[in-house]
Amino acid sequence: METTITRKSNAKQIEARIRKGILLISGRKAAKTIGVHESQVTRW
Repeated sequence: METTITRKSNAKQIEARIRKGILLISGRKAAKTIGVHESQVTRW
């Protein structure tokens, strides 16, 4: 049970770091870098 909780916590921390990074560089630049349409980044 502890492993599941730890994995979820780690996943949430990783997701938070990714979202902060996108906010710092803008959705348009993030989409271009990743290679997806900018509307896709908005949906995330």
